Amino acid sequence: MCCCVSDSGPGFDVSVIPERPPQLSSPTGWGLWTVRQLTDGLEVGPGSGPRPLGAVVTCCVRVA
Repeated sequence: MCCCVSDSGPGFDVSVIPERPPQLSSPTGWGLWTVRQLTDGLEVGPGSGPRPLGAVVTCCVRVA
């Protein structure tokens, strides 16, 4: 099963997702880090269209 989420913000790439868990006191960095830990695959790409905006995040989980 895959889930694809997009937005029209400034965009980002996979390099902004921390490899290690954020500090417990950190108010940011937990969302996509957690998704990376709980899924079988996570991809981040640019938005689409003639003037791409935002990012597209796709995560997948194997379902038995």
